[in-house]
Amino acid sequence: MGTSVSPRIQLLPDELNDEQVAAVTADYHHHILVLAGAGCGKTTVLTRRISYLVENGFETSSLCALTFTRKAADEMALRVRAGIKSDTGVPLIHTFHSFARSILLDTIDGKQNFKRIGFDTFPRLLEGPDRWQMLANVTTKQQRRLYNLDIVSLDNLLAKFEVFPECIKGITPEKYAYLKSIYERFAEEKKSESLWDFSDMLSGCLELFRGNGSILNHYRAAFRAILVDEFQDTNPLQIEILKLLLGDTIKLFAVGDDDQAIYGFRGADIRPTLEFTSVFPGAQIVKLQINYRSSRAILDYANKIFRHKDAVYRKVLVPGNKGIPFSNKPQKKMFDTTDLQIAWIEKTAKKLLAETGIPIDKMVVLCRTNESVATVMELIAQKFIELSGIGVLTVHKSKGLEFPVVFLTDLEESIFPSYRLPHAKPVRSWIDFIRSLYKKRTSIDCDWDEELRLYYVAVTRAQRFLYLLSVKNKEMYNRLFRLEPSRFLKDGLTPQPPLRKR
Repeated sequence: MGTSVSPRIQLLPDELNDEQVAAVTADYHHHILVLAGAGCGKTTVLTRRISYLVENGFETSSLCALTFTRKAADEMALRVRAGIKSDTGVPLIHTFHSFARSILLDTIDGKQNFKRIGFDTFPRLLEGPDRWQMLANVTTKQQRRLYNLDIVSLDNLLAKFEVFPECIKGITPEKYAYLKSIYERFAEEKKSESLWDFSDMLSGCLELFRGNGSILNHYRAAFRAILVDEFQDTNPLQIEILKLLLGDTIKLFAVGDDDQAIYGFRGADIRPTLEFTSVFPGAQIVKLQINYRSSRAILDYANKIFRHKDAVYRKVLVPGNKGIPFSNKPQKKMFDTTDLQIAWIEKTAKKLLAETGIPIDKMVVLCRTNESVATVMELIAQKFIELSGIGVLTVHKSKGLEFPVVFLTDLEESIFPSYRLPHAKPVRSWIDFIRSLYKKRTSIDCDWDEELRLYYVAVTRAQRFLYLLSVKNKEMYNRLFRLEPSRFLKDGLTPQPPLRKR
């Protein structure tokens, strides 16, 4: 595993701030969690950590970095390659799924790992329409109708069940048992056809490690440190793989932000981040709070969102970029209709272009739902063509991005935060009225914490100007709804002042 050497920091670049230096040079004999606030340079810290470990005696082949998308992995590899000051190559840099796949493809002692978990030939990837067809084959239309599930909604439920069964809430025990039986039949069918999906790569890797101690020890001997980006987005399968692989000697360096954990609907589990020192004994926590993205006015507003959090995890973002020009405080605005909202966005975007020089194609409209994205884009194409290049994205799609001007829409109750109001039965008689008085009130099905984190992500996309917009009368699903402003707006924002010149 190599010998311990005294830490060397002479090759760290001058542009790192004190918080980043503390994170990069944190004791590599301990597990480390870097709580990186929005816009605080987490990718820089992670890639510089790799350079730091190499300069302190770690072989690049003993390092493994894991992230969630191919794009993020490629970007990390480019930065690492530029940061390592020797000809030692780069460490393994994978998405979690490609890492698991590479393990299962590997051959040890003349036997391929995928054969150790019951496959005769290397499985082909099952996705899209082929996956739906197989789901249709292992269920009946009558069963799906009984539980009010079409193929797509069943697929979505199964995808969560495969990685995090505990996160499936709001269904009856009978429906849960039905889902479990489908999962088991589906798994058998996939294996018999030598097929797998992305979650099967993770569960297959986990099965391999749990059932083959010598194989697990082979991979433990290969690594000295494992680094994970976007740690808050890990699911239980990924955490179990990490825990088994780490053993007692390999140390974890995790970078993430619990305030930006917004993928619970996909099976991500925030608990290992919030309980990091319990899940990984002896761990240390470092914070990054110097933000290089947003103006002070926007950061002051963002800091209010989680002002009641426990001090251990609360981050207070401060501006580190002295070059950000003047910006107003975030402004809220309400409209009668979506058409009036888009007309105001067009007028404001043109005014900002004239007064600040910010091009319209650098501005963005953020929406909570895909339906709203489609509506906004259709209105722009039909009626507001002077908006010719403004971005229109869901908040989820905007994560990791930044924009000088953000128009945040969908800020209405039941839209953002997103939930469905329970349907009340009509009162047709005095008996119905009396029953309604004693009937237990149905709670609203909503992950309030995740919705608030999603709002925080939206707010922290803005660099200079942030507009918080809601509509009173909104057309959805071919019906017109009258909506209340989102509870997220109830924070005493000031009326909109006039813009200042550059």
